[in-house]
Amino acid sequence: MGQKDNLYFGGGSLYITPLDQTGERIDIGCLELSLSKESQKTTAWTRAHGAKQKLAEVVTEENWTLKIKGNNFSAPALALVLGSEVYTQKVGKGEALPYGGVAQNPTTIQYLKAGSQSESQSFRLEFVGKSVMGKQVHAIFYNVNLSLDGDLNLMSEEFSTLSLSGACSAGPEGIYSHFISDARQEEAEATPTQEEPQTPQETTPPPKKAEVKTAAKPPKTPKTPQETTPKDKAQEEDEDADLEAELQALEAQVGPQKD
Repeated sequence: MGQKDNLYFGGGSLYITPLDQTGERIDIGCLELSLSKESQKTTAWTRAHGAKQKLAEVVTEENWTLKIKGNNFSAPALALVLGSEVYTQKVGKGEALPYGGVAQNPTTIQYLKAGSQSESQSFRLEFVGKSVMGKQVHAIFYNVNLSLDGDLNLMSEEFSTLSLSGACSAGPEGIYSHFISDARQEEAEATPTQEEPQTPQETTPPPKKAEVKTAAKPPKTPKTPQETTPKDKAQEEDEDADLEAELQALEAQVGPQKD
C-alpha cells in the first residue's frame, strides 16, 4: 500500500444527541471538526551518573477537547450553545408579540433564554464521514459537554457560523471510537458485477442437401378412340365387284369339277 492510499481529505455530517434523550437528534451542519489532546506528566529524575537524567515519566492528566464549526442556526442547534431550552408560543391575530408590536396574523414563535440552564448538558456525537479522497471515517464521541466557543455573529459580511467546543469525558468505551472502512471496496463487493453481454458467434449453418427436383410427369390424357368414318357405298360396291372377279378367275383356272 502506497503513501497515497493513506491520504485523507473528507467531509461528512455531525449528529448531536442529548444523553438524557429529552431532545431530538440534530445535524449541526458541520464544516470543521477537530480533536485535540493536552496531557500533564510527572517526571522522575536521577543524578546517579552525574548529570540530571530522566528516570521515568507518567501521564497524570489528559484533556480531550473537541472543536466544531457548523452553519445550522435552527432553534434546537442554538439551544446547544446558549444553554437554554426551546420555548414555543402561539400568538393570535391582534395579540401582543413578546418582542413588541402586535401580530397581524396568527404566528408561532420559538425563543430561547440564554444562560437559563446552569447545569451543563452531556451529548453523544456521531460523525458520519464522506471522504473526498481516502477511506471513509466513522467516529463516535460518547460523552461531550458543549458550549459556545468564540463569537455568535448575528450580522456579518459572510454566512454566519456556530463555533462550539466541548470537553470529552471518558467512559467504559473510552473517549471515542474511530472506525475506518474502505467504503468503495465494500460497495464494489456488494454490487454484483454485470457481465458484459457476449456477442453470439456467427456460425455457418451446414450446407443443405440439394433437392433434385424431377419434372412432374404430365397427366395422362385418356386415349380417345379413333373415330372410324363409315365407308362410302360406292367404294364398298367396287370392292365387292373386285372380289367376285377374283373368285371367277380362280374357278376358271381350276376348271369345272367332275362328279
